[in-house]
Amino acid sequence: MKHRTQMRGSARGKHGFTLIELLVVIAIIGVLAGMLMPALGKAKQKAYIAKANTEVSGIATAISQYRQDNSRWPTTRVIRTTGVSAASPDFTYGTFGLSTGGNPNAYVNKRTGVATEVASGSNASLAQANNSQLMAILMDIKSWNGKQKGNPENPQGTPYLTAKFTDMVNAPGVGPDGVYRDPWGAPYIVTLDQDFNESCRDAFYGKDAVSNTQPGVTGGSKGYNGLFLADPNSPSSWESRTPVMVWSLGPDGAADDNVASNAGVNKDNITNWK
Repeated sequence: MKHRTQMRGSARGKHGFTLIELLVVIAIIGVLAGMLMPALGKAKQKAYIAKANTEVSGIATAISQYRQDNSRWPTTRVIRTTGVSAASPDFTYGTFGLSTGGNPNAYVNKRTGVATEVASGSNASLAQANNSQLMAILMDIKSWNGKQKGNPENPQGTPYLTAKFTDMVNAPGVGPDGVYRDPWGAPYIVTLDQDFNESCRDAFYGKDAVSNTQPGVTGGSKGYNGLFLADPNSPSSWESRTPVMVWSLGPDGAADDNVASNAGVNKDNITNWK
């Protein structure tokens, strides 16, 4: 009997797991994976946010260094001579030319297909170019076709900005079109103090609906994130007390110029002045 029992046990060990045992193990693994996925997703999102903050800061630093070396902003001659006016004193490198929906100032969220306007109405003229012109100057690129060096607006040939290149459009990094995009694939938006008053009026954050803490009340009201009303007679003249404004649409890849900057899709935007 003893010998027969040992043989039966040995035979079972040789066969391995039963189907039921295998299904139980698979189910346990599935439950554990389900518990881990949200945590991994949050960790990945935090890493992306940290990377975007680093890149936003890097762009601002590169621009400031260029200005220090060249006594002007990294813009083309056309922008310096015709890109600004009394009504639009500063210039925003926005999302011009990136829309597939016909609006030159819109970025189409690749996850939702919804167009995001960074400027509309009276502020649309402030966002007249995507950031590829700016990146070309900061990285000393004359032509994005082959990444030919020798940008005429970078006379010293100094590489002020180092960024990852990618061969895919709408991917993080500097794409084949020269546009620098954030970790979620949306272009960075940059505004420069073209009237040299050490403050910036961004095409998006300059809007009253976005930055006024008391919508509809002009003059004495304060703006979100330290912004101030530069012209009491112009509701959409909110400015930051910084000469450079750099921002990202954030994890949701969206912005809304009819929503306050601390609410809705604007709440997760990543900026260098908050």
